[in-house]
Amino acid sequence: MLDCWPAWAPHFQIEDELIAFWRERQELGGLQRFVEGIRQALTYLDRPLVIFVDEIDAVRSLPFSTDEFFIAIRECYNRRTTEAQFARLSFCLIGVATPTDLIRDTRLSPFNIGTRIVLEDFTAGEAALLGEGLGWGVAHRV
Repeated sequence: MLDCWPAWAPHFQIEDELIAFWRERQELGGLQRFVEGIRQALTYLDRPLVIFVDEIDAVRSLPFSTDEFFIAIRECYNRRTTEAQFARLSFCLIGVATPTDLIRDTRLSPFNIGTRIVLEDFTAGEAALLGEGLGWGVAHRV
């Protein structure tokens, strides 16, 4: 499993099955295998699954087109209407990029299904509330 997996998080023990699944389906393209692999993972789970992709802006520097990855995310979203298990799946793309930064083929529009969240710095009042929640005393106030 992942080295960074928190000790408190449940271990699904499906990594070996997914690797075998990927190797056994060489006749399928990458997009099809990815979506089918997610479907396979969802059969092991009876609760929602969120796939976090951190530093998504790094895809801009890859030497190959990553458009297919984003198309796969859109395909998973579209399957919610026909395959109930996909309704339990969400993706969280984290990074500093706009959709147009990530998709090279401008004819594709897989990002009109998401919600963009712009993070801003804490205000002094918000930081003070956070400090109180962390148990900081007056000495730590801004």
